[in-house]
Amino acid sequence: MKLLLVNFSDTDLPDLKISQDFLHDSVSSIQQASEKFLLYEYDCLVINIDQIEIESYDWLRQFSENNRNEGLIFLSTNGALEYKLSAFELGVDDYLVLPMHNEEIIARIKSVTRRKKFQSNSKIYIGNVVIDLYARTVFVWDQPLKLTKTEYDILLHLHANKHRVVSKELLAEYLWGDDVDNLESFNILFAHIKNLRKKLLNSKSGVEIKNVYKVGYQIIEL
Repeated sequence: MKLLLVNFSDTDLPDLKISQDFLHDSVSSIQQASEKFLLYEYDCLVINIDQIEIESYDWLRQFSENNRNEGLIFLSTNGALEYKLSAFELGVDDYLVLPMHNEEIIARIKSVTRRKKFQSNSKIYIGNVVIDLYARTVFVWDQPLKLTKTEYDILLHLHANKHRVVSKELLAEYLWGDDVDNLESFNILFAHIKNLRKKLLNSKSGVEIKNVYKVGYQIIEL
């Protein structure tokens, strides 16, 4: 799961890095956020904001009107009802008043992402493969399939985009963000894909990661 953390407030963002479930990028301006959205894909946008200024209002309204499928969550020390209502009118999926325990923030982010990306399902079924979003585990029938964190993220991201081919560039950027330029000719990505394919094959799963020549990867049900 990948987040874009945007801090429009004078207060610091909560330290969400305690969760190993999240990849994330952090920015502090609308321009930086817009640039990130042009370059990378995200599952959820988390904004730390105490007052909606005209510039941020216009940007958020445009975000909602574009019918993007990323989750949108506000974190704020402002708990006034009228402020919450104006945020929900902008299309915010959840509004969290700070301070709040990190564990609850993380749970709410996961809940919004499930609702936006996976129609609120806690388990995903692909043929005989079951992905448990809560436990971050994968089973083939009733047998556990042991995946690394990166292999799990690849499998889940390809499923979320199952109706299209995902290029190696977009997949690598989703996994590693700005650090993708430091990878050696995508060799690390190819190694993860190879290992994931081998595990799916050896477990007799009904799922295959198809390599579309010179285009990218797509998950298919056999």
